[in-house]
Amino acid sequence: APSWTPMARLTGKPAYQSAMAGAVGEFVALVRAQSAASGEMDADLSAAARLVNVNSTGIQLRAARDALVNYDRRMRRRSAAPVSTPAQLSEQLALIDSWAVKSQTEIAASSAVIGGSPIDDEATRAVYSAKGRAMAAYVFIDAMSWPENAKAAEARSAALEAWRAAAQFHPLVVFNGSPDGSIFGNHAASMGFLIGQAQKATENFLAAAGAAAKPASIVASAAPATAVK
Repeated sequence: APSWTPMARLTGKPAYQSAMAGAVGEFVALVRAQSAASGEMDADLSAAARLVNVNSTGIQLRAARDALVNYDRRMRRRSAAPVSTPAQLSEQLALIDSWAVKSQTEIAASSAVIGGSPIDDEATRAVYSAKGRAMAAYVFIDAMSWPENAKAAEARSAALEAWRAAAQFHPLVVFNGSPDGSIFGNHAASMGFLIGQAQKATENFLAAAGAAAKPASIVASAAPATAVK
């Protein structure tokens, strides 16, 4: 936003939007690379991969959305849901796991710096960046292909719930006080715990999916991606 607007004074919302855009861009780029490796290059998917990143403008994001809608409609007309191989699913989950690592690193850095004021911009950015990545992780896990196996399905449900909890974490004001303080807590530390839980659940899902994929086929999830309110 222009420097003279009130929007330019915000810290949480821009961090949330940028982190989400960065995560979405990385995932779309990975799917594009996987499609290309399978000999299925798609112009709309390639366009979206170029347009979405942490520095994307509103115009670029809307153009990327249009490209992805076109891609989705074309796939629907073909009555062909994208089906991931076990290797592709592992790469997708590994990427989501890397978002947890990045969020944990940022949160640890912010929560370790406790100054004279419990309200800290860096902690706010770290918490809301983690929320943005958590939202992307939740939606992608909800929509990706997964093994038709009871253990894998259970692990998937646990991962979805863990990422949902991180995406829904919404303190009125982000405090960066002492973790054991009697008045001001440390929301960065709380978010770090939620992200840690999500990371562990994602790794469990990855392990369960890998084990299930050996004897079983990978199928597309029937559950549509839903927004976290």
